[in-house]
Amino acid sequence: MNKRKLKITLYFYLGYLAISAVVAAQLLLNGRTTGPAAAYAATLPWQLLYNLIVWPLLAWLYLKKNTTTNLPDTVFTMAFTWLFNAVAFDIVTRVVIKHPYAMSLKQFFSSQQPWLLLIYIAIFAAPFVGCWLWRRMADTTAPKKKLVIIGGGIGGLTAAVYAAKAGFDTELYEQHSIVGGECTGWDRKGYHIDNCIHWMMGTNPGTDLNRLWQTIGAVGEGIEIKRADRMYTSELDGRQLTLWHDIDRTQREMIELSPEDEPEIRRLMDFCRIGREVRIPADIPPELMSPGDLLKMSRDSGAVMKIFKAYRGMNIQDVMAGFKHPLIGCLLSDFTPADSTGNSFAMSYGNFVSGDGGIPAGASRAMAQRIRAKAESYGARIFTGKGAARILLKGERATGVQLQDGTVVNCDYVVPACDASVTFGRLLPEGYMEPLLKEMYDNRKAYPVYNTFQVALALDCAEDLFPAEMIWPCPELIFTPGMGERITIKSYGYEPSFAPEGKQILQTLQGGSEDVFEFWRELYQDREAYKATKQKLAAQTLAQIEKRFPQTKGKLTVLDAWTPMTYVRYCSAYKGFYQSFMLTKHSAKRPYPSAYIKGLDNVILAGQWISPPGGLPGAAITGKYAVQRILNLEGRSYR
Repeated sequence: MNKRKLKITLYFYLGYLAISAVVAAQLLLNGRTTGPAAAYAATLPWQLLYNLIVWPLLAWLYLKKNTTTNLPDTVFTMAFTWLFNAVAFDIVTRVVIKHPYAMSLKQFFSSQQPWLLLIYIAIFAAPFVGCWLWRRMADTTAPKKKLVIIGGGIGGLTAAVYAAKAGFDTELYEQHSIVGGECTGWDRKGYHIDNCIHWMMGTNPGTDLNRLWQTIGAVGEGIEIKRADRMYTSELDGRQLTLWHDIDRTQREMIELSPEDEPEIRRLMDFCRIGREVRIPADIPPELMSPGDLLKMSRDSGAVMKIFKAYRGMNIQDVMAGFKHPLIGCLLSDFTPADSTGNSFAMSYGNFVSGDGGIPAGASRAMAQRIRAKAESYGARIFTGKGAARILLKGERATGVQLQDGTVVNCDYVVPACDASVTFGRLLPEGYMEPLLKEMYDNRKAYPVYNTFQVALALDCAEDLFPAEMIWPCPELIFTPGMGERITIKSYGYEPSFAPEGKQILQTLQGGSEDVFEFWRELYQDREAYKATKQKLAAQTLAQIEKRFPQTKGKLTVLDAWTPMTYVRYCSAYKGFYQSFMLTKHSAKRPYPSAYIKGLDNVILAGQWISPPGGLPGAAITGKYAVQRILNLEGRSYR
């Protein structure tokens, strides 16, 4: 029996003894004149009254004195434990043990109706009533509880909005000079370089995720959503294939390219159509869901389960093997890496064709600033240029956060929304890391990360020459083992404010394995060599663009180049990757680490690293869930 069930059982016997003492006193008093049987029968209505009073009060007292990370589970455990103990104890004391008031099992269950049934119903219902009392009797006049958030990425900013909105005294500390984490952008020579949003799930109204984005100010009235007619175009050996918003057009062009692949093409596109119906749950943390919530989630997850079942045990490489034409393989792996789970392409493209993947006006930096403004409008205080050094502990609780400048910030709750490799090992001892999260860092085959080299270029041309992302092979740009040969180019013509009038801004991305991080980390030890290498590779990238697209020749200028070390410097990103671990067919069946930390009652995790493979939706959802979990610990409504 675990500690929680032992406490619940002890509370039961405390209540049972109290009720038994009162009933015994009443029984002895009445028995003097009416006899034992009649005296006992007379107490039955009173026993119901005693049970209706005592058990809810005990449930309320238990919840008030014992912090719980899973309120629904605790309440159900209490209800069934108390009911089982009540029935078992009654049988033992009233049937098995012989005494003047003993009776047979048949007499016990039949002669005392309806009172006995009503008493058991009262005992079973008491934890639910006690939970309601606990929430209703929460002291709303008490001083605000203070909540400190570490990390100003989308997860931390979302937590700040929900925490401040819920009435917490909320402070957020971000080490960088600007909030947003990897969801950011910067300016160079009159151009704006956007770092993050290519398309964002949750831009269509009516979903949990869209309601979240609206709550935090990411989208909403007056914020235009930019939408593209295609996701990207892949090129190989002079042939091109495009993922159009019109999925029927995509299917036709794929079949025209490779008629012999028609059966597999139709099958893949059918699953992408199913993917249009997938909705990311973002309402309530799973462990806090009621039976009704779980039923709704089960009903809504039909589409995703069909896709998961079809691609169980497969990765994208396995899906690619089903096609004979190599360009189709490129199309699949250009967006979803070859070792990612087999369902990832159908889910991603399905979301895009549903129309749900748009880009909010202003893109990454503007959206992060809107979320900050929303948090501050509710009273949150956000501090940039102030990193956290460690979380201060006393027993099984955090007492505050010590900043890098030595300042100590005392608080009631801490939400680390930064990279988990920072949380465990720097802010907290590594021993607090749960086994699944530790496995993600230790098992590099099952949970890989990736690296990229990116370049921003100014194009002296008013015409938008690249209306969508284009990906083509460029083996000449492989500068170290582990780098991929395919390079992506993207235009930001949909945001005229990103470039001076009559100009365009382009960005390129060249991907590689996590092993490439060592190349950049070692090179970074010599800053001049690091800077020179970036400039050299950027110039080579420019030359290859001019070679592939002659219309750009003489019109391109390098604005900036950035590497995995850029994400380490500004975001403390693990191995310089701007997302989370990639899930593969070798990953554990349980995909997400717990947001709770065993041994620390008031520290709740947020951020994309506990929601692999990361990205904006996962980060935002964990930020919202962190506050809901804290509200649950406080005995307050989290809906």
